[in-house]
Amino acid sequence: MENIYQILVSLITVVIVMAASVYVMKAKAEAEAKQMQVQGLKRGEDFADSELKGNKQAGELQEGIGSLGGLKKSL
Repeated sequence: MENIYQILVSLITVVIVMAASVYVMKAKAEAEAKQMQVQGLKRGEDFADSELKGNKQAGELQEGIGSLGGLKKSL
C-alpha cells in the first residue's frame, strides 16, 4: 500500500512540475514579445507568437518532445 502512495505522489509531482514549466515558458515568451515591442517591432507584423523561443519550448513540452517532454512520455 505504501508503494502505491509513493507512486501516486510521484505522478502528481511530475504533473505539477510540467504544468508549472509550461506556465514559465509561456511567461518567458510574453517577456520576449514585450522586449521586441520595446525595440519597435509589432506583434503579428514583424514577428509571430509561434516564433518566440518560450512558446516553442512550451509546445515541445506539451507534445512530449525535449528533455522534460521525454519525461512525460516515459510515464
